Amino acid sequence: MSAFRYCLNASTIRPTPILDKIRIAGEVGYVAIELWHDDIEAYVAAGGKLSDIRKALDDQRLELPTTIYLSGWCDTTGAEHAAGLELCKKRLADAAALGAIYSIASPAGGNVDVALAAKNYAELLTLGQSFG
Repeated sequence: MSAFRYCLNASTIRPTPILDKIRIAGEVGYVAIELWHDDIEAYVAAGGKLSDIRKALDDQRLELPTTIYLSGWCDTTGAEHAAGLELCKKRLADAAALGAIYSIASPAGGNVDVALAAKNYAELLTLGQSFG
């Protein structure tokens, strides 16, 4: 067997429900899956629980190395930045509850003030460290 380990980016099988994505990934032999926060949040908003997702991962013996994605942090200031960081904080808490070690922090599209992005990224890293 190869030392290379395969991880499914769950967006590749949209719009499949999140628990089905996990089941499929396990059944076809992946060892890990990357879940998207919009899928996690939609599942919880519909009455599901993070513990259901964690159980599904455990049942399929899947690792969750990363969640995707943190937004609203890169090129924002003031109230917009505070709101973006609150969303990132919630998503980091969800990622930690699910056992993910990393979360993808996507930059803004287009031209970005690099100095502002660097300052905001440092702030995001500090926030992330508070979750382990």
